[in-house]
Amino acid sequence: MSVKKLPTVLLGATEIVLVIPKGALASKHPKGSDGATVAVHRARTASDHPTASDQVKISRITNTSRFAVELLIATRLMANKASTATGEPSHELRSFVTAAVVLAYSFLEAGLNEFIYLNAQANGTLSEAEKMAIADIASQDLRGEWRESKTTLELFNVILRTLNKEELAKGRQPYGAAEAVRSLRNLLVHPKPVRVTTFSDDPNEDLSRHSRTKLTII
Repeated sequence: MSVKKLPTVLLGATEIVLVIPKGALASKHPKGSDGATVAVHRARTASDHPTASDQVKISRITNTSRFAVELLIATRLMANKASTATGEPSHELRSFVTAAVVLAYSFLEAGLNEFIYLNAQANGTLSEAEKMAIADIASQDLRGEWRESKTTLELFNVILRTLNKEELAKGRQPYGAAEAVRSLRNLLVHPKPVRVTTFSDDPNEDLSRHSRTKLTII
């Protein structure tokens, strides 16, 4: 007798179990593109087995996506790659550093959005009044006027102020480090290129290595 392992439901996920009598399954249920249709098709196929149970259980599991965590993991990976790079500066090293900076600030933005648009409503430590206040902020849509007038770090302070929590003090950590990441990210994605002129009296010099555009950090 084989025991089928049930799906593991993560903390905070929602599980709905459908119990379908074997006779109620369509005899020729087509394969579909959506998860529910595929699950029913697999159940029908399994029910055709001689030893199949008279009932089929299908679980539908809805879980919260934590893409911000994935960005944080990617940031740490790129930072570690950059710190262990050896030899002269190279395109590979610059790629690791650039990726770490861009991913780090993306993590901050994604974390803020996840809290406002999704996780705040499921937070068990917030009062109903606090949840309503966060929902009101979400209804104003951070991608609109809020984004035009405030940085991500300032929006973090808006949330903290709304929840009557101590704000991130400018000039202190972690605000200072996060602000440095924001500045570096802006320099990388909004560079101000300049032309570089190189003089050489060596006829054998490879001039192609001087043709790169130089970025000026102001």
